[in-house]
Amino acid sequence: MRRVILMVLLAALAAGTAGALVPRGRAAPAAAPVRLATPLLSVRRVPEALVGLRAETRLQAAVERVAGDPALAPWVAQSCLVVQVGGRTLHARRPDQPLIPASTLKLLTAEAAVAVLGAETRLATVIKADAAPSGGVVAGDLQVVGGGDPIIESDARAARSPRQPVVRTRIEDVAQALVEAGVRQVTGGVRADEGRYDSERARPGWKPSYQASGQVGPLSALLVDDGQDATGRPTAQPPLHFAQVLTDQLRARGVQVAGGPSLGAATGAVTVATKESLPVRELAAQMVRESDNTTAELLVKEIGRTAGGAGTTEAGLVAAKTALARKGLAVGPLAVRDGSGLDRGDRATCSLLVAALVGAGRSSQLSDSLPVAGVSGTLQKRFVNTPVVGRLRAKTGGLDEVSSLAGWVDPARPGAAPPLAFAVVANGVPTGLDANRLSDRLGVALGTWPDAPPPDAVDPDPPRPETRTSPP
Repeated sequence: MRRVILMVLLAALAAGTAGALVPRGRAAPAAAPVRLATPLLSVRRVPEALVGLRAETRLQAAVERVAGDPALAPWVAQSCLVVQVGGRTLHARRPDQPLIPASTLKLLTAEAAVAVLGAETRLATVIKADAAPSGGVVAGDLQVVGGGDPIIESDARAARSPRQPVVRTRIEDVAQALVEAGVRQVTGGVRADEGRYDSERARPGWKPSYQASGQVGPLSALLVDDGQDATGRPTAQPPLHFAQVLTDQLRARGVQVAGGPSLGAATGAVTVATKESLPVRELAAQMVRESDNTTAELLVKEIGRTAGGAGTTEAGLVAAKTALARKGLAVGPLAVRDGSGLDRGDRATCSLLVAALVGAGRSSQLSDSLPVAGVSGTLQKRFVNTPVVGRLRAKTGGLDEVSSLAGWVDPARPGAAPPLAFAVVANGVPTGLDANRLSDRLGVALGTWPDAPPPDAVDPDPPRPETRTSPP
């Protein structure tokens, strides 16, 4: 920044000197003598650069005060921190240290999903039969082929969900699509086919409590209500649960279904109805905003099926990492065992998280999907009554002894400066209410940006006519 100021000043000096030259033999025009109120080489002659330098210096000092606070030592000891503006790093502390990222890993999962699957791709749940309905009667089973839609949900569960509204595919609409296709009777039952992905319900590194508490559902290409029953408990067979819920929905609409739900590969040659998911970009946005672990895991399996040769987490993780590398991200230190960040074997760096944000851009779908401080998603109840409400948007992350936050802070005065991109990941932190102390303090410190007067407040003063006193 100081080099830029010096170059601008030298250019101004050169321009002024050139203007003062007069061709030889020609008299210079008479002009009233003036005195510069602001010296020619004053930094006030480049007010934008001066304001930027002040803002950056004050921000660096504010961040240093947070990072150097002895009361935060337990959080800082195993942490990384990066703050950038306009592609330049203003502050970096262990930027390339691989740490457990928790749910900030979803930023990378979202980027990979859109890159591999395509932003506008939709995942289809297809209902087949051995023959087209005749007189409203389906002979044999209705065969439901799961397409990996992670947010199929019943109205009953939506009413119980703690954060509404959320985007979803209504199971009621799946049933209604069959009614509109003319189905009035099924001589068999509803058969569920989850063969698009493998049948791994949970990752090996997950605590059993993650599913028992509803943090993530049992994984399947065909599930409804996050694979949970009416009491909120995870089901042992998500596709069988789907078949039962769909059977109940059909019967509620007057459709006679003779048999019960079953599992098995679809053999039907006729498609009776199809229900598509939201576009992948919206699924990824929902995942980031609400920190939806099930969506993250199923998107990884879909990545594997599309680009890795199999609908498995392992294939998806390899393909996702390759996709991120093709976007120019430094994925060398990245180690992933799932897509949600629940596995404590995951590792990412602050540099990589910030690079993903900056690569996508502040106005991208990824950035727009981030929870907003005091307003939405997982930040709705954080940073309340602070200056960053509505200005800080970031992906949160939290596990036992892990706290992370990565996103953007818009300037206090719109247009006064570029937004800040940042990431902070802390491992080994105290658990409980204080787990987010470092990221909370940092977010408020970044909220001062840009702490400097506007450029017109430091513009050079206009020249003043020089007054001369006549000799007595």
